[in-house]
Amino acid sequence: MSEYKKPNPSEAASVARRLWGLATLAVRFALAFPFISSGLVKMTLPIAVLASSSGMVVLAVYATAVIEVLGGFALLIGLWPRLAALILFLYRTAWTLPVLAKMGYNLRSLREAAILSGLLIVAILGAGGFRFDSLLAVESRDSSTA
Repeated sequence: MSEYKKPNPSEAASVARRLWGLATLAVRFALAFPFISSGLVKMTLPIAVLASSSGMVVLAVYATAVIEVLGGFALLIGLWPRLAALILFLYRTAWTLPVLAKMGYNLRSLREAAILSGLLIVAILGAGGFRFDSLLAVESRDSSTA
């Protein structure tokens, strides 16, 4: 009969850190793709169609597309993910809440609430271990000690 071995706390913490990193990476991917795809659609469709269908000024369509694509990619790769999530949260809040207030409670408002909640979680808790800015921090620490 095998003897019970007490788990090593440092091994458990290491596994928990890796799982946290993977979970936050999955959340960032799930949050980034709607922004990236929406921004790319705004950039590729004829601007007159978008502006006339949404009642937006052409400049606002371009600004919206840039915010969505750059913020989405920053969130996706983890380049200043807290800042990107905060900017996307503020943008999405200012842009969608007035529209949803007019529409009333529906399935889209639940989806928007989920997106806003996810962005707020990333902005507050951070992006986990798998992110681009952590690689930059390691490289800058290595170069400063040399």
